[in-house]
Amino acid sequence: MTLTCANNCAGDAVSEMGKKGGLFRYADGVDKLLLLFGTMGCIGDGLQTPITMFVFGSLIDDYARGSGDSVPKHIIDKYALKLLYISIGVAVCAFVVC
Repeated sequence: MTLTCANNCAGDAVSEMGKKGGLFRYADGVDKLLLLFGTMGCIGDGLQTPITMFVFGSLIDDYARGSGDSVPKHIIDKYALKLLYISIGVAVCAFVVC
């Protein structure tokens, strides 16, 4: 008899989670705001690798178009600044997540 009660209670809990607002039933506005910040921070932190690869791809394209074996210093500085901005953005996103 205890076994059937446990199964019924578990079924009720699952059906409660499926209702509208069941998962966030006990979360107030601050909790939902923190969850939103955490989600946005994780998305920003996860975008770091694709954005960095895009910048490095552009740098390699400029290196291939350049004359000779060197790339002008202003082009290197331009991409170094872009990578600095990316790293600052990732640091902010990682700080928001923590």
